[in-house]
Amino acid sequence: MGRIIENVTGKPYEQHVREAVLARCGVSDMRISGNTRAERARGEVVYYASQGEDAYDMNVRRMDSHGGWLATAPDLVRFATHLDILRPKSVAEMTTGTTANPNYACGWAVNNVPNWWHAGSLPGTTSIMVRHGNTGGALDDMMWQMVRKVKSWKA
Repeated sequence: MGRIIENVTGKPYEQHVREAVLARCGVSDMRISGNTRAERARGEVVYYASQGEDAYDMNVRRMDSHGGWLATAPDLVRFATHLDILRPKSVAEMTTGTTANPNYACGWAVNNVPNWWHAGSLPGTTSIMVRHGNTGGALDDMMWQMVRKVKSWKA
């Protein structure tokens, strides 16, 4: 997909995504990850893989449009928040599974709640971003659970 975007836009994939998508979401620090420990971004953690793997034995820059992005949690929230302002037709298209796999749509795992999520994993790291279809209800439930834990309310 990254090469198609480059061909259509005439710009490097990362530059186009940063300008046309991320900047519109107020996201300024996302970038394609480096391949080595020395190429880490300022503030980026050191990755340690398990089971004898080398967390830096992978060409992540080459994976750019297939899981090569590096982001902070706040930037992921900024991006995810903007998904809700898309046109309803775009959201439906983006979150409707196919007949071959009704639980997968345009990069998102989906279900009937409707939740959308995308997970990723490389040696030394894993992530998941979830848009819960009933966030309001979930927050309401959480608040009442907290209220019930308080033994005494003092003014």
